[in-house]
Amino acid sequence: MANFNLPRRGCNAAKALASLQGMGGVAIVSSLKRVSGLKCGTASFQLDVIERLQVAGLAVVDGDEIRITRAGQQYLGVSVKPDAGEGIPAGPRYVAPFQPRVQRSKGPLVIRDGALDFRAYPSRFGDCLVPYRSAVATSSG
Repeated sequence: MANFNLPRRGCNAAKALASLQGMGGVAIVSSLKRVSGLKCGTASFQLDVIERLQVAGLAVVDGDEIRITRAGQQYLGVSVKPDAGEGIPAGPRYVAPFQPRVQRSKGPLVIRDGALDFRAYPSRFGDCLVPYRSAVATSSG
């Protein structure tokens, strides 16, 4: 499938793109016009050359600066180096194996006098009084 947006070989846009590659791939638009040697006005250069390169995706304009893209280098036949970012994808994250918490023997609890007196009084559930019953068997001594 043909790309009809690309400039023809030998036209002003192709000559300017070759000049841009010769300048190191980055240049100011006015200096590119001067170096490429095209006999046209500034507005004509902007419309016929710069806009055409942008539409084709061969160059990118940032303010007053123009840069050649990878597609522009491929259009000119320049060997393109692969991105440095392309490499081995990151592996899975490391997660430490599960280890349950160890129950350490605690020292004797310090309880104030009268803290357990609630056990002597039954709880009220509706009209019923239910005596205290411990969930854990305790030894009275």
